[in-house]
Amino acid sequence: MPVLSICPASFDIYAYQGDELPWSFTIRGSNGQAIDITGYLFDLDVDQLEDPVGVTTQVFHLDGTITNASGGVVEFAMDSLQAVTAAGRYYYKLLATNTLGQQYVVSTGRFIFVDSCETNKVSDVDICNMALGLIGDTAKITNISPPDPSMQAQLCAKFYPMALRGTLEMHNWAFSTKRAELTLVDLDHIEEHATHTHAWGTHCDCSEREYFYELPRHFLKAIAVLPAESTDDYTNTQDFSVQLDTLGVPRLYTDCPDAVLLYTEYVVETHLFPPLFQMAVAWHLASLLAGPIIKGEVGANESKRCLQMMMMYMGKASKSDSDVRRVHTQHTANWIQGR
Repeated sequence: MPVLSICPASFDIYAYQGDELPWSFTIRGSNGQAIDITGYLFDLDVDQLEDPVGVTTQVFHLDGTITNASGGVVEFAMDSLQAVTAAGRYYYKLLATNTLGQQYVVSTGRFIFVDSCETNKVSDVDICNMALGLIGDTAKITNISPPDPSMQAQLCAKFYPMALRGTLEMHNWAFSTKRAELTLVDLDHIEEHATHTHAWGTHCDCSEREYFYELPRHFLKAIAVLPAESTDDYTNTQDFSVQLDTLGVPRLYTDCPDAVLLYTEYVVETHLFPPLFQMAVAWHLASLLAGPIIKGEVGANESKRCLQMMMMYMGKASKSDSDVRRVHTQHTANWIQGR
C-alpha cells in the first residue's frame, strides 16, 4: 500500500494498476514531523487539466477516512480509481476542511497513472540512493520532497533537480520531446505593465521578429519551430530565438505564423526514464554530491571521476535513444528551392 508523506508542497503521485487499496497520506509540517489532524476532513480531486476553468474535467473525487489522526495519517479508499480509463498524466488537489468549515489546499501536483504492464518503477529516491552508493556512501534516504532529516537527503533534494535538468538538456531524448501549438503573447498586457514600472531593466523586445509566443508549461529547451502545415519535424524548420520580453518573461520569437514548437519538456516521471538514462542521471548527481560529502581534494577527484562515468553513460544512453528513431531527411539544393 503506497504511503505518501505530504508537506504543504507540490509533488507527483504515481498510481499503478494493481496497486493495493486503500492509499494512505501522512500530512507533515514544514519541519517534516507528522501533525495532528484530528477533526479535519479531506478530499482528493483528480482532474484532466492542471487549471480547469469553467468546465468539469474531474476524473474522480475521493473522501478521506482518518485512520490515525494523531499521526497525521489520512486513508483514501481508491475504488473510484477505475474511473481513470487511460494511463497518462492527470492533476490532483488535496483539500483539508477544519472543524470551523475553513478549507485549505494541502498539496497539489501531478497524478501519474501508469499502465499495469509498466515494469520500470524506479523512483527519484532510488536514483538518489544509487548516486550515494556510487561515491561509497552507505546512507539510505527515504524521501527528498520534503527531504528526510539526514544530510544526504538534504543534499539530494538540492542537487537532484539540477542533475536531471542538466542530463535532459544534453540530448533530444525521445521520452521528453514534445510538440505544441503555440499561443501568441498578449502584447497589450505587456505594454500596460511596462508603462507602470521602470524596474524591469533592459530586456530584449526582438522587434525584428514578427510573432511573440508563450512557451509551454514545463518547457526546458527549444529544438525546432515548424509551420502548422509541416508534415515532419526535420524539414522546413524556421528561425527563432528564446529571450526575455520587457517583463523578464522567456518568450519564443519567430517570423512563423501559427507556429508549432518541438521542444524538450522537463520530465520528472521516473517511470519514463530508460535504464541507461537513469544511470547517466545517477552519475551526474554523484558528481554533484561528491564534493559536499567527501570534501577536500579527494572529493574533487571523485567528482571528476563521476563526471567521466556520466559522460560514458550519456554516450550509451543517447545512442540507445537515437536507435528508437529512424529519420530520412531529403536535402533540396538552394537553387532548386528558388525555382
